[in-house]
Amino acid sequence: LNPTSPSPHASASSRPPTRVELIAHRGLWFAPQEKNSVGAFEAALSDGFGIETDVRDLGSQLVISHDIPNP
Repeated sequence: LNPTSPSPHASASSRPPTRVELIAHRGLWFAPQEKNSVGAFEAALSDGFGIETDVRDLGSQLVISHDIPNP
């Protein structure tokens, strides 16, 4: 053990705070057809969420698609 590192058994008050950030996977959507749409991304961002999506290569074009696109 490194004597300068905090003990793994340190009390919660002596540990640095944990930051949790919520993200909207494929945007903020309510119906499946809204996933990955511009509207879903705008709704997520306007409500204060981060967004996460998948960008893929389809015939040398970048596309947003959760699944591998078929050419």
